[in-house]
Amino acid sequence: MTAMADTSISSNPNGSGTKERQRACAYCNKSKTKCIWPGEPGVGACRRCTRLRRRPCTVPHHGERRRRGPSTRVGQLEEKIDGLVSLLNASRQIQQQSSAPESASTSEHPASSHDTPENPSFGQQPTPATSTQQHSSASEAFCILPMSCTQDCLPPNHNALKTPTSTVQSSSPGSEPTKSYIPPTACIDIIPQPYGYLRITMCEAERLLKLYQTDYHPRFPFVPIPRNTTAQDLFQRQPFLFRTIIQIVAPQSAALQRGIIAWFREYIATHIVVKQEKRLDLLQAILLFIAWSESHYYAESWVTTLHQLAVGLVVDLGLNSHIPSKHVANGVNQFVEESRCRNGFRGRPPHTLEDMRTYLGCFYVSSLTAALFRHIPMMPCSSYISFCCDKIEAEQEYIEDTYLVVLIRMQLIVCRILAVFPAPDSDGSGTTTFSAAAHMAMTTLRADLEDLKMQAPNNIRDNLSFDIAFKGILARLYEPAIYMASSSVSPLDGIRKSEAMWCCLNAAKATLDAYASIPVADLSYLPFNTYCHMTFSLIPATRLIFLQDPDWNNKLAGESLDFAGITQRLSDRCDQADNVAIAEEWRRKRKYVTDTLSVMSMHRDKLRWIRSWYLSKIAAPNSAATGNHPPMHHSGSQYQGQTMPATEMIADPGNPAPVEALSPVSFLGDEWWQAMLDDMSFLQP
Repeated sequence: MTAMADTSISSNPNGSGTKERQRACAYCNKSKTKCIWPGEPGVGACRRCTRLRRRPCTVPHHGERRRRGPSTRVGQLEEKIDGLVSLLNASRQIQQQSSAPESASTSEHPASSHDTPENPSFGQQPTPATSTQQHSSASEAFCILPMSCTQDCLPPNHNALKTPTSTVQSSSPGSEPTKSYIPPTACIDIIPQPYGYLRITMCEAERLLKLYQTDYHPRFPFVPIPRNTTAQDLFQRQPFLFRTIIQIVAPQSAALQRGIIAWFREYIATHIVVKQEKRLDLLQAILLFIAWSESHYYAESWVTTLHQLAVGLVVDLGLNSHIPSKHVANGVNQFVEESRCRNGFRGRPPHTLEDMRTYLGCFYVSSLTAALFRHIPMMPCSSYISFCCDKIEAEQEYIEDTYLVVLIRMQLIVCRILAVFPAPDSDGSGTTTFSAAAHMAMTTLRADLEDLKMQAPNNIRDNLSFDIAFKGILARLYEPAIYMASSSVSPLDGIRKSEAMWCCLNAAKATLDAYASIPVADLSYLPFNTYCHMTFSLIPATRLIFLQDPDWNNKLAGESLDFAGITQRLSDRCDQADNVAIAEEWRRKRKYVTDTLSVMSMHRDKLRWIRSWYLSKIAAPNSAATGNHPPMHHSGSQYQGQTMPATEMIADPGNPAPVEALSPVSFLGDEWWQAMLDDMSFLQP
């Protein structure tokens, strides 16, 4: 009816009829009736007002209407509807394929713009659907498989869906937030093409993010993702951090992992060094990458460049100190802040809990590697660390914050240990004499550690990761006694030194036993700090069982430790963990060192070599009396035509025959053994 009141047909001077919009008067517009003007609108009265004798008959004035912007909500709803339609179509196609003949099931689906022969669609190897799989819905988490994987790699009763996508996020991964909605079935490129090919659906990204929140974050609680945050939200807000988390959890082939490492380092170098960007998500991504992707490198004698960039970014972001207050006139700080304000600098915002956690995570990585592997400490202790711990503990934003605070407070004690007992120089100089003061310092620091453990909640004390960290720190506390000279001032000093070395041996043994108690299903997915304590505990353990010191009995130490037994147990656990990782490779990442060697396999091989090296040492005195023997070959074993590995050859430590075969170049290549010796050079007596 409004249209009838507002429009009428008139003729233009050319005689062609056109529709011209005419305005209704105020009364007709209010009554929503047709308004007929005898002449021009607004001149005189309309026919209805003339008949009803209403005065005045005027045309209401309407101001210019404000134009609305495009409705983003409607667009999002439309995209969601498209996604639901795609899911329904996918479900219908699966049901049709399951009932169709086998020849029809081999027909190819239309490929997307990324499905080229050079770049096959990642994780889309369809399997013939069976009658028991017809009930699977299209909203099921999609399978992601390494590029080299075949259908034999699929777990039982798992259906790898080949789902059509409504949209594909094909742009190169960047750091700019995006507001575009990605349907659940749309694919996202995690890394650009030159470095590999990793595409996942948003539905699969949601599953991987939940896996990070439940399995990964509690073990390294410095970069939390709120439980109510979806993959869609994280991708839109922090795309680079999103991609870093996905590559930590998502299954990948060995070649793809190398490509991701190259892409990550180039991206960090471009945005931090070249573009000089200072963003918290860059620092969080580096921290996660160090903790989960490069954990096996921290036994080396070099510090990664990523570690140095992280420390520099902490300083650039101003996360390592209190923000100067306007009410505190303490000279230099106030002068600097006022000069920056005069130059247009508005001042730094207060540090959030997220800032504090990231800063504490960088401090944890820096101090731990400095204490255990003699790296240069790049982040010193400060009162601000205690302030951050108190603030995080008071807020209790996450359950894992309690574990975070306990780890940092233990690490503060480690810094005190490092200050009182610094690592000796590589040439052996700088060693001190074990005195009563050293014994008193060790006793005091151990009491502080014990008090911290007693104050921790029961769920943390029962945590294996905390137990390994606590016992590993005890081993580091007493380790300096190995390098100290015996004191001739008092006979008690020698007894105290023996006690300290015995405590170190027991702590190292307890650390290795705790590491061997970790379930094999979790052993492949531990962060770097757990590996650090296990690797470090091997160092004082091997030194103590061969230490020649008047205050020490290495024979009794060897009997107490059973070094051959614990290394055999650890290597077997690593082998079992690698088999579990192979079975789980379709759903989470199995970390590789080379194309064929995984991280767990590397740990297994090194532990086996350490055991063989130990057995060759204790068998060496007998071998001198019997002479050298050639390598043993067993034609009836699995090593037919080859020299048996050392772990298989030495069944009896008293048998001197296989000692010659234990030389580093006897059963593996020179390059392999050279790399092994470089890694384990700290174990040489």
